Amino acid sequence: MKNIVQNLGSVASGLNQNSILMFNLLHQQRQSDRGSVRAAGSIGISRVSYSKMVTVQVKVVFSRVTDIDTIGQQFAAEVHIQARWVENGLQGKSEKQLDEIPFTEIWDPKLAIINIVGGLEKDRLSVMVRYEEEEVHPVVTYMWCVKAVFMEVLELEHFPFDTQELSVILSSDRPMDEIDLVPDNNNISSVGTTAVKNAQEWKSFSHVDFTKDFRSTDNSNSTMHPVLIASAHVRRRLGFYMWNVFIIVFLILGLSLTILSIDPTGNDRLGVNMTLFLTCVAFKLVVKTTLPHISYLTYLDIYVVFTMMYLAAQAFENAIISHLARFKNREKVIMYDEIAQSILISLLVLFHAVFLVYIRLTAFSRRRQMTEKDHAHHLKAVELKNKSKKGHQNSQPPEEKKDSQMNDSHINGPDGFSQSNKTV
Repeated sequence: MKNIVQNLGSVASGLNQNSILMFNLLHQQRQSDRGSVRAAGSIGISRVSYSKMVTVQVKVVFSRVTDIDTIGQQFAAEVHIQARWVENGLQGKSEKQLDEIPFTEIWDPKLAIINIVGGLEKDRLSVMVRYEEEEVHPVVTYMWCVKAVFMEVLELEHFPFDTQELSVILSSDRPMDEIDLVPDNNNISSVGTTAVKNAQEWKSFSHVDFTKDFRSTDNSNSTMHPVLIASAHVRRRLGFYMWNVFIIVFLILGLSLTILSIDPTGNDRLGVNMTLFLTCVAFKLVVKTTLPHISYLTYLDIYVVFTMMYLAAQAFENAIISHLARFKNREKVIMYDEIAQSILISLLVLFHAVFLVYIRLTAFSRRRQMTEKDHAHHLKAVELKNKSKKGHQNSQPPEEKKDSQMNDSHINGPDGFSQSNKTV
């Protein structure tokens, strides 16, 4: 019996080693295949688990946005994700011991980005464990740099006055009762000042908004996973569409008023109207190629469609006046034409006034909200910087403060993230 137990133990040990080896192979395969559906960042094979929920504080920095594809509904970006959580199991260890801790003794949040399209151009993961001010337990700082194409459903109702959200949807393979993803209030998320590569078309805002959500992995919805959406914002520059679209359409409307110099009892007016109408239709088809197939009208569509409807109404008016001239008194026909043209011109002026006010109350109001959030973001960044600098100086002996101030610029790595001591 003793031999049987020993044999079973050796078999179980072999199975456990094979399981670890298989997990390593599966992890390597997932790392090579990541991006087909999502991108997963894992620090390795972690044997640590907790009975209580772990709160993970997340900071996201959009360091570069290389392309925003309006038609393809996606954008390419390089994003730095920092996650921090308190590691209760490492309490009492020294800084040197924390540097030598293997990944298997660190709890793994099993983070994943679920709106990745295609593969990853860049994927770098690093971890650092240290004691922080006002924390009794060590804090794990998890840093993940990702460069990829992200799926984003663009809201084009305000086009070309639109402000777009560029979101990175972060989730975890752990259920909601094990992990809680929250924004990091002590490390502010941001968008780089030169993040948007195509600065001629887009201008970025510096703040990042967070939205909490959840998802399920099966049809029964029995297991729910947390979701944290980090959204940067960019606004479209108006120069291109103003000079190449709105001005041209406005000139077409202006040219339609030149028919007032043509005798209303003839057919020449109708010929001018139809020429302008067909020009506007051709222009509308060209403009539509710059947008995806959407089931609603953008602000640009509204303006072009109104122009077509105005030209069509003017053509109907000219046809009716030309028909009345055959059996009505010329003076009465001219009077009818003046009344009809006055009504059409009044509608034209009224539409432009209402349209401009509507744009100001909707699209431009959203831009003002983003500007106000940028101002609040700047104030918070200055406050956190002063607080961090003051706390760092107070925690040092007087003779070390001068050296610390001289080396302050070397504490942080690129994009505002601290340098790490462990890299995956």
